[in-house]
Formats: sequence, structure tokens, C-alpha cells
Amino acid sequence: MNMRRKPFSFPPALALAGALFFSAAGALSTRAAEPILEPRTMPKPDDTAPARRPAPINEPSDDWKRVPYKDPSPAPVPRDGENERGFMLFGRPPTEPIYSTTHPAPDERLRSLSGFGAPGEIEPLQFGLYPFRDLANLRVRISPLTGPGESVIREDSLDLRLVTYRYLPYPMYKTRGTCRKTPELLEKVTVTDAAAGECLRYWIRVNIPADAEPGVYQGHITVWSDAAAEALAVPVAFRVLPYRLLRDPDKQYSVFYYHPYYEAERLPQFREMAERHGAEWIEKVLRNDAAAMRAYGIDVFPTLPIEYDRATKELFIAGGEQTMAAFMAAGFSGPVPAIPWVATGRIFNEVTGKDIGSHADNVADMDVPEAFYEKLVEGLTRFDQRRADCGWPEFYYQPVDEISPRAREFGVQIYRALREAGLRSFVTKDPKAPDAPAYAPYIDAWCSQPFSATYADIQASAQQYWCYPNHNAYEIKEPEVMCRGGRMTYGFGFWRSGYHMIMPWIWRRSRGYLEKGSAGGQQVSDEGEIVPTVYWECFREGVDDLRYLYTLQTAIVQREGSPDPECRALAEEGMALLQEIWARAGGELKYLADNSFLNREFDAYRWQMARITMALLNHPATNNNASPSVIVDPAGQGTAPSASEADIISRQTARGNVESFELLGADSFDEWSVAAGLIEQQLLDPMDSVPAGLVSLRIRIDYENDDGDDGNPVGWPRILRAFGRQGMNWQFYDYLSLELWIDSDRDEVADDFSPLFLNVQAPGGKLASVDIVDRIMQRRWTRVLISMRALMEASEQGADLSAWRQVKAIQVGLREKDYPDGAEIEVRFREARLLRFKTPAVSALHAPMTVLLNRETLRISAGVMGVPVAVNCPTCERPIPLTDAESETIAELTLALSLTNRENQEPVAELEVPLRPAAVQENVLPLHNAVPGRHMLSASLKDPHGNVLSNFEREIELLADPVAEEL
Repeated sequence: MNMRRKPFSFPPALALAGALFFSAAGALSTRAAEPILEPRTMPKPDDTAPARRPAPINEPSDDWKRVPYKDPSPAPVPRDGENERGFMLFGRPPTEPIYSTTHPAPDERLRSLSGFGAPGEIEPLQFGLYPFRDLANLRVRISPLTGPGESVIREDSLDLRLVTYRYLPYPMYKTRGTCRKTPELLEKVTVTDAAAGECLRYWIRVNIPADAEPGVYQGHITVWSDAAAEALAVPVAFRVLPYRLLRDPDKQYSVFYYHPYYEAERLPQFREMAERHGAEWIEKVLRNDAAAMRAYGIDVFPTLPIEYDRATKELFIAGGEQTMAAFMAAGFSGPVPAIPWVATGRIFNEVTGKDIGSHADNVADMDVPEAFYEKLVEGLTRFDQRRADCGWPEFYYQPVDEISPRAREFGVQIYRALREAGLRSFVTKDPKAPDAPAYAPYIDAWCSQPFSATYADIQASAQQYWCYPNHNAYEIKEPEVMCRGGRMTYGFGFWRSGYHMIMPWIWRRSRGYLEKGSAGGQQVSDEGEIVPTVYWECFREGVDDLRYLYTLQTAIVQREGSPDPECRALAEEGMALLQEIWARAGGELKYLADNSFLNREFDAYRWQMARITMALLNHPATNNNASPSVIVDPAGQGTAPSASEADIISRQTARGNVESFELLGADSFDEWSVAAGLIEQQLLDPMDSVPAGLVSLRIRIDYENDDGDDGNPVGWPRILRAFGRQGMNWQFYDYLSLELWIDSDRDEVADDFSPLFLNVQAPGGKLASVDIVDRIMQRRWTRVLISMRALMEASEQGADLSAWRQVKAIQVGLREKDYPDGAEIEVRFREARLLRFKTPAVSALHAPMTVLLNRETLRISAGVMGVPVAVNCPTCERPIPLTDAESETIAELTLALSLTNRENQEPVAELEVPLRPAAVQENVLPLHNAVPGRHMLSASLKDPHGNVLSNFEREIELLADPVAEEL
């Protein structure tokens, strides 16, 4: 990148010159005697806000096992007056979770809050609070933010909330019996109590006025409790950019939604609230839903459920006129994704006398009467005519949700009938699924959970491609998957995918968090206000990431052919940045956490885009053209942040540093067998080998052959590899590597989760059992690398690990209870190996590729492969892989980290630490001497004599802090 930047030297504290004031009496105000330049104490304010405390947490019953988050880092030690105050404040990016049991690191201590945004944008500022002792009546307040001239962002535009916890099923929404206390809601709270060692997180939504003057706005937050003699004031600085954000008209957002009239009929908890508060309350909730959705960037109508009146034989929307009027008044556009699931089920029952079943499972082997299709289509046609007469937007109909592949003929017949009747439709089905071609001639939009269609596929198709990324919104109860993966999905990933619309399940699920199916999404207060979730805040950040990106693209497109060399250079720089983001985003099927940008990269990329946009806008436009969604080369390459584990293994193998034992065999599967079990094996084709070594294992789930006393399926179709009477020494190896692929004939949701188990056996019985894949993506080869340390930590034979020297067998299989009866599963293997590194190797540097210099440290995680199990296992008899006879322990190795300025080759920061046994070692590099620019980050593994055993390098760009740069 060649963009010219102002000279910058990062200050020891954010130099907030200007009007950050508080009065001597302590009352919050915008003018007073002296500025706050860094955190300092002040008299407690005279607070008159009404006491509003958090809602009670949903304590689980005794039949739920609590699985708390365990922070491996040590608890913080108080310093600099924190003992007197009783707490420590710390900062983290919005996508990084803070549990009640989080341990903030020393370098996370908060010295100021800062951010940036464009007029009309809603941008978060947030911080954590770690109590060193119990604190009664803790209060946090924020002052107005004073900007250039008389400009002010007032308190009513600064929405301060407390992140509150709920017990959620863990790790999945369908999990029963285990739960975790998870950050979930943003509640309006004015006072709360804090227990020693239990973190709190405060979230400020800065609603930047549409007419805000550009520049830096300054104020402060004030924190105090009954126990402290004084309050703590922390400076806040927020930069408003000089331009408005644009939206890509070809990228839209919707959401699966049960509107309040529907909820009042069908969901007991919401119905009880509605009956208590009355019809006006329902109307208020409806209006607030519409307003909140717009604030989150949703611009297309949410789904509308269509029901069936058995008496009149007509389809209808409960509260349809009010619901449509509210969303049309709020500015929502079509098409309206309509879901007549209830109507379809009732008509099916009326015609056949039978239940259609979940995902139409019950009709798989049924001869459905033609009268059903005729009655359904006639009803939808009459409904659609009334819709047109009312002047409502066009509806796209989805008669059945996630139709099972086993009900293909039924589903295809419905969609064929809709097409012949002239009705638009969408189908919740993966366009790459085996049964998808049967639907393709009859549907107008695909709606799949993963971004499974390629960018090229979409560009060549006349159909719409929608995505409902439930993995980020509801299903996987991991905050990083929902927040970091969610932001990636809604922004950079959405852009990279080529898809047209995102519409996740679900805006609100008004039921108990631990009930079957569980709750999720926004909740509703007794006042009819929308109580948002943390992950929806992160979704909005993704929406805004895409707006920053599209605004930059438009600035580039509208200056094509500029005669100004500086303008052309800026446009080239913008294109290079966009190409880098495109390559980094990678086109993943699902963005969970590990395959998303790192937490600190999101805002850094956003600031890079903003800076180039501001510079381009200083040059006159040459045209008024709208930008297409993508202006980069879709096949273009960029800089990858690090190599994959597979790449590292390949490189180290080529160097002769890896020994392997082939479990699969190069050309056959002869050494494996079908294991004896409690059921007759249901293998349609037990062993199907090809010369290349690929193995296909086909399984049909059949509950009838199970003999479980409680009626639950007890079968375990599996395959086994034995190692003879003497067994095999697995302590000699570092990893078990498998490469596999899974497909089944289950429905769209069920296909998301295909758990397999692997267990290892010794003469004394089973050594360990682990689930090797529980979130595998269908029809995609996946490498599973399991460390020996992980296997040994799962050992079922206690601390004595000597049995690992006599492993008798390995088994891979599945539990029938995890799959529906009759399901057909195919599992393919093309690799199964044991691996041993002769010497450890640095495998990755987990650090942002681009970093804002708004803090004084850089956290780096260095991945190291091949650290011997012997480090953590005194009883393990494995030679230490160092040739030097004096090196008796691997702990004598050191990890050397360095940051070097690429321009002048001057070292910025250096650090040498002992190599710890963990596979990933986190360290903190100081950035006191850092300046903006391109730098080289490197990690070297050295033996006791300083010889480099392994080295890993990558570039990193440091960016001037947006606020400090302006001051």
C-alpha cells in the first residue's frame, strides 16, 4: 500500500486535548474547569436516574449440568488505585466475548474509549469491568460528546446498556442437559451489584446524528459504587467522518420472524404478556420490531407466516393488515418471503387425515392425493390475488420448510404446481444438494444455510441466492461463532459469496432459553421495548463493513478516467485493498470463528477503506455511475495470513522432519474390518476401495435391530483397525491425521451436524474416545488433525499413560441415536496417518494482518506443531528430539518473536520466551516504538545454542489511530 499518511508517533496515553470536562461538584456536564487526559478519580456525581436493575437470570434446574467457561489465563492483580476502587476496567473488540468468568490480561487495561463512524451510523463502544471484591450499587454514566464548534452528540444518542448473561443449551441449541452461562442480552440498567471475580460488560451504542459535523467528539464515562469514596472518569473520543455511507442495492437483508400477532396466538410466554398488556402493547411491539430491524440494516420484509382457516377454507395472516402497514410505513421493500407452513400442514391433514411431519418426513413413502396439491395451490392463488388487491409487494412462497430429500417427489410436485399457477417461490435447500436439480426448474430463489454456490455459479444464474446462516444466529451457542463469525458473514463474507440476500433464523423466539428448541434473538420487555442480543449488534457491524466497502467502490468507480495522477494512485490503492480483502475472505461455506478475520482486523480494514474514501472524495467525480457489487478480479490472488496445518505438514515432510505411519494403506483397506457390535451391521457396502486409496463406507440407520431396554437406538456402525498381539506405541507420535467426507439423505438442518466418534483401545480396555467431527460441512473434504495430547487428556485409564505404548486397535464409527431412523450415510476416507515431528516447527502466527495503533500492545499467538507429549507426561518414554546430548528437556527451546519495519529494517519490538508445552503460545509485543507502515512479523524456534530449528514470517500493516491522527 502506498497511501501517504501523516507522520505519527504513538503517545503513552491518548492525547485528548480540548473540552473533556467535569464539574467540581461531580455532576455530568459538557463544560467545566479542566480536561480529562487519562483515567482519573473525581467526586461521585449527584445521580438522580431511577434505579433500573437487570432482569433475573434463568437459573437452570438440577437436571441441567452447568459447563462454565474456564479462562486459562490467571486472574488479574489490582494496581494503580484499583484496590481502592475495587475494580479494573478493560477493553476488547465487540466481537470478542467476555464471560462472567473471563480474566482480563494486564495489557487490556482501559485508558480511554475511542471509535469512529459516519453520520447516520450506529457504532458501538464497549468495555469490561472486573470486580476485585463485591460491589454494591455499581453505576456507569456517559457524558454528552462535544465536537467541533457547538456540535454535540447528546445523551439521548448514547444508548448505554449492560450485557447480561443467560444460561443457554451448550454447545448447540438442541443440546439437552448441559448449559453454559453466556453473554446474551443488552439491557438498559442504571444500577447493579457486582460479585468479586465476575466480569461485567458495558455497551454504548453511539447513534451518530445524520447532520453531525465531521471531527473528534469528546466526553467521558464515569464509574462508581457504594464502596468507593470517589468515582473513576475515563476519557471518550469519537471521530465523525465527513461522508455518509452508501448501500449496495443488490445486497439485501431479511430475517425469519414471528410477528407479535402470531406469537400471541402460538407462544405461551408471549401470549401471557400480550393478555396482560393488551392490544396497544402488541401494536407497540410490532412498531418497535420494524424500527429495530431497520436500525440493524434489514431492508427487505421479514418472513410472514400464513395460516389456514378450516371454517372459511381461506389462507390468512394473523393481524395481516396491521403487520403489513407497520413494515410498509417503516420503508421495507419486497419481495416478501412468505411461509405458509401452517397452512400446508392443515390442508394436508384435511385431505389425507395425516400429519405432514417435520420437514415433510411423513410423506416420504406416501402416495399423496392430487387433491392436496390442487387445494393448496388454489388457496395460495386466492390469497395472492387479495395480496395484489391490497397493494402489497410481491410474495415469494415457501410451502414447506427444509423438505427432506426422502420427500423429493412431494416437494417437487408442490413447486411445479406453484410455477404453473404463476406464483413466485423460494426453497430452503442447498443448491448443491443431490436432489437440488429436481427443484431447479420451478423455484425463483435458493435459500441455503451455507454459501454453497460459488460466485461464478451465481453470476451465471438468473435465480436469486439467499442464505440463512443459522450457525451464526441460533444454532451454535459459542459467542465467537455468533459474533466474530456473524460479523464476517454479514459483511465481507456476504460480499465475497456473491449471494443476494441474508435472512437468518430468527429475529425472536419467545420461549424459555432452556426449553426444547430454546429461545434466541431479540426479546421484549414489559414496556414493549426490544431488548437486543450481543450477536445482532455484531451482525450490524458486518452490515456496516459492507457499506464502507461499497462506498469505497463507488468512490473508485465515479473517478474512473480521472486526469489527476494522485486520484488515479488512490484508486489503484483502493483496488489493491479490496483485492486483498477479497482474497482474505476466502469464499468459505460458513464463517464460524477460526475461518473469519481476527477481532482487531475488522475495524482496521474499515479504517483503511475510510481513509482512502475520504482522500478520493477530495477529488472531483468524473461520472455519476453506480458501482456493481464487485469490482475486483474474482480470480485474483491476495496475501494469505498463514499456511494451513496441511501445508505445514507437507513442508516439514518434504524437509524430512516428519515420520508417518499409514493406517489406511496406499491401495487398499484390507487391514480394516467391520467391528462386531450389539446390532447386526447396517453397511450397504462395507468396503469400497479404489486404487487411489479412497474408501467409501455406506451405512443405513435401522432402529428395528436395536435392543435397548429404554427404546433408544443403541447401534454403533463402525470399522476397526487392529495392531496385533504386541500392540503399537502411540506415544511415539504427535498427531492422528484423517481426511474424510460425509453425505446423507437427511434434511437441510440435520445435514449440518454429522457426529462421528473415534476410540482407541488397549489390552485393559478403551483408552480414550473423542468426537472427531460434530460440525462437518456436507460433501466437502475435511482434514481432522487430533493431537496425541488431546487424546491422552481424554484418557479413561487415569494419570498412568503407559498403556499408550500398547494400543491394540482404533475404531471409527457413528452412534445411531445421532441420526434419524432410515437415514443413509456415506463416509469417505482418503487419509488416515499417525505423524511424528522429529523437531518442533512453528506452524502459524495468529496476529492481525492490519492493526490500528490505538493500543500499546499486539497480542500474537504462535502455533507450534510437534511439541512432544513427554513435556506434560513424566511417565511417557519418548526420546527428546534434539541431537545435542546436553538438551535433556524440550522446555529449553525458546520462541523468538520480532517486529521489524520493512522500510528501514529497524526492529520495532523483540521478545524471547521459553517454549511452553501448549500447541498455541500467546505472547504480547509492545508497540511503544511502532509507527504506521508495513512491518515484518517473525517467529523462530531456537535450540539451547541459538540455532534456528524453524522460522515463520508474515507481513503486518500498522495504521495510525483514527482519533489521534485527527487531533
